[in-house]
Amino acid sequence: MNPNVVTNIKSIGELHGYLGLSSPKHPLISLVNVEDVVFPNIDHDFRYTQAFYFISMKKGVNDKIQYGQNHYDFDDGIVALIRPNQVIKLNPVKSKSTSGWMLMFHPDFIAGYPLAEKINQYGFFAYEIHEALHLSDTEERSLLGIMKNIQKEYDQAIDKYSQDVILAHLELLLSYINRYYGRQFVTRKNANTGLLSTFDRILEGHFKDGYALMNGLPSVGEFAKELKVSKSYLNDLIKSTQGCTTQQYIQIAIVENAKRKLSSTKMSVSEIAYSLGFQYSQSFNKFFKKHTGITPLFYRSSFN
Repeated sequence: MNPNVVTNIKSIGELHGYLGLSSPKHPLISLVNVEDVVFPNIDHDFRYTQAFYFISMKKGVNDKIQYGQNHYDFDDGIVALIRPNQVIKLNPVKSKSTSGWMLMFHPDFIAGYPLAEKINQYGFFAYEIHEALHLSDTEERSLLGIMKNIQKEYDQAIDKYSQDVILAHLELLLSYINRYYGRQFVTRKNANTGLLSTFDRILEGHFKDGYALMNGLPSVGEFAKELKVSKSYLNDLIKSTQGCTTQQYIQIAIVENAKRKLSSTKMSVSEIAYSLGFQYSQSFNKFFKKHTGITPLFYRSSFN
């Protein structure tokens, strides 16, 4: 198979075919026991996108998955979430210790319900695979309980209440995942502290040696790429530890660098603006006043 070819999987039923499964009981949602997956039609070059949300809760699985530029081995109890239309590369290796569930649901399944709007607030659907959620035993049992409730409803004959009940369980599942990610940001403090330290070092380096002058204002995407994390993960980490968005964190750094230059150098306001990455000094003046309540010149006058 050509590694440059990306297969576009348009339906849950189509993915069932690739995974060696029978047709789903509902065209817009499916819950699959990992033990039933046999991967008969997938080789090591299989790359695909899917038109639906995908939540996998796995343990003891040897699948090698590439999502973006990163790989992840499912060897612990973890949850990975993938939003529609993301490129995924799967190198499946079946293991006797495989266990877990895969939940798939199409955006049309939640259309017209509050979850259709709320789901966009969950940043974890935009995380990379290596930013997956690692579960404690208690958390794993809680999510398994919800999965089993969804499975029970999924297996029953569909009636006019089925969608409402499944969506209620799905919302609860996502709420718990959101809570557990908040816990992970705290419990993985050492790793997160190292990431933040690296972020601060890269951010400060942006304003040194004329880098900003040549490259313009720093962007969230630029730092996420250098830190090898998704923009969503970085933003949620900053929110959890600093109480602000990544963009706000960067803006604070710009203001602090501006204050330092205004108070300790003889550079003109225009020179400071360009050195921080602004194309126009007027833009810098507006930015500085917005964040401090005063103009750069007034701030500098307080040191004379």
